[in-house]
Amino acid sequence: MFSIIEIILEIILLGTIGTTSSKRVPMILRVLVATVLLAIYFGLFALLFVVGINTGSVLLIVIAFVVLILIAILVIPKSRQIKNR
Repeated sequence: MFSIIEIILEIILLGTIGTTSSKRVPMILRVLVATVLLAIYFGLFALLFVVGINTGSVLLIVIAFVVLILIAILVIPKSRQIKNR
């Protein structure tokens, strides 16, 4: 059961990543798909952070902030690149 969910989520995430970088897709659709992708990653951050606080696990809180920093490292340069076009 979990492998099926993993495969479905992997297809969705890889599809959205491919859509955001494709030149053939209209810009408004790429922005919407990128927003959904960011919402998924920020949801993962929030989930890890809340579970880390509730369980008192410093490791989960650190992992949550590492995920947040990695998202920022990937998104900020790409958004600046798009803005400069």
